[in-house]
Amino acid sequence: MELNSVNFPSYLGEVLHDLSCSCFVSIDLEFSGIPLAPGSQSTGEQSLEERYADNKVAAEKYQVLQLGLTMCRENVIDATYTLKPYNIDLSPFVDRMLDVNRDWVSMSWAMEFLVNNSFSIDNACKNGVRYLSRQEEAQALELAEQRYSLEGSKRSIEVKETDKESLEFLNSVRGQINRWLSQPKKQSKDYLNIPSLSGFRSQGRTLTSMERRFVHQLVTAEYPSLKSKSKSNFVQIEFADPERDKRNQIKKLNVLKQTIRKHVGCRWIIEALMGGDLTGIEEQSFKHLMGKPDDISYTMAELVSRVKCRLKKNRPILVGHNCFLDLMFLYRSFIGPLPDTFGEFQTLIHAAFPMVIDTKYLATHDAGSINPKSSLEDINRGLANVTVPTINIDPSHSKYFFRQTCHEAGYDSMMAAFAFIKLSSQLQRGKVEFSSTAKTDDITFTMAKEMPLAKQVAEQMEKDRIAAEDDSDDLIELSDSGSGQSGQGPPRPPPLTETECPDVTSKVSQGQLIPRLGSEFWQIYGNKLRVFGTVERAVWLAGAMP
Repeated sequence: MELNSVNFPSYLGEVLHDLSCSCFVSIDLEFSGIPLAPGSQSTGEQSLEERYADNKVAAEKYQVLQLGLTMCRENVIDATYTLKPYNIDLSPFVDRMLDVNRDWVSMSWAMEFLVNNSFSIDNACKNGVRYLSRQEEAQALELAEQRYSLEGSKRSIEVKETDKESLEFLNSVRGQINRWLSQPKKQSKDYLNIPSLSGFRSQGRTLTSMERRFVHQLVTAEYPSLKSKSKSNFVQIEFADPERDKRNQIKKLNVLKQTIRKHVGCRWIIEALMGGDLTGIEEQSFKHLMGKPDDISYTMAELVSRVKCRLKKNRPILVGHNCFLDLMFLYRSFIGPLPDTFGEFQTLIHAAFPMVIDTKYLATHDAGSINPKSSLEDINRGLANVTVPTINIDPSHSKYFFRQTCHEAGYDSMMAAFAFIKLSSQLQRGKVEFSSTAKTDDITFTMAKEMPLAKQVAEQMEKDRIAAEDDSDDLIELSDSGSGQSGQGPPRPPPLTETECPDVTSKVSQGQLIPRLGSEFWQIYGNKLRVFGTVERAVWLAGAMP
């Protein structure tokens, strides 16, 4: 499904609901530039610290232009996995009202690659989904507070004694104000325009930006009972009403804060993945999930509360392919500055995403000194003959069912999901056997049975209600007093939680289901990222088993 600036506000609630019901989420990012390979003067392989430093420079310089997300829902009864891929073009722009600028830098090689693979720069600029990182949002809020602070607006006049022309201008404005104030109330107007028709120097001329600033500074510094405001081609001065002015300032500040919240945009999805704060999301974002009034037995407020609760307690596993660089760009673009050292980054990413799976590492875990072919296309081509587990595509996300779009973020995230499902089930049973004759076109999957979205939501709400009434249900506990308490670490997604059910255990052993969390599989392959070209050859995030 394509998300853009027009439909994103309506579908955000659905994306968050899908996240809350997923056993894992696979991601892929496309960038405006990438790190250059080590120069010709470099001898030997880099260390991870050196690779991190190079990647950090790129992540701080370039932007994420496209985000791909594929949600995966597990059905243990049918032993099926249903995928919902999303493709999101991201706007490089920030609304000028926010006073936050974002430099847009691009590498010609990277942009040529994207354009050759059907990426539209024009579409990203015109229809891309906007976003603010946590750092940018904090900056915008701070500037908004400063802009609409009554105390903060009072500034002294900034004119040098040698600047005779500016001093002459200020004396002229000061004289006009004093004459206006000295007039009897019956003869004077309630306001004074600068410049006035009989003002200084030439009649009817407009003010420069510096002269406007001088007028505002003069009024705030010398006339506390007055206030000034800019008009189209003049500055208007009138008597201040402190209470009214305070109300107006608060109103303007609240409007700007609302604009900032809306501009958070695509970062809400990343916050959900990280278990972050979602209190600023508007309820209207979930309206798309409500369906017809006759089909539901819950309010929108109840739905929003349940989805947020589920996201906090049931954070899905994060899956990517060759995702070391992706994680660095993801954090820098949506959260904030990257730490100076690789060690700090390991800890930071593990705190943000407690379980990360790199399909490149899964496919090359036993690689020797020679780097094997391990692109996403190569891996899925080698796994084309693997028919279990059963993988379906949700009917409402059928774009990639009919055509391949390699190097589009949404498609690549879907293929990473395919690779993870097949590789994890194969590795659970033993060594993976890659086919040397299969083709990418041989990859088979089916369309899931169509179920109205409102019905899916209603079924999940009923599961939540039952789970909330049964605090002893360790499998799918979603109540507010559940396992999300501080100090216990992030809870594991219910669909992959260990269970003593013989049927589930049997399906896992036969490769029909992904290994259950807590099994040896996750200790061996979890939180390890493949990084060829380095001495270490792999990244072990904090929490990974050596």
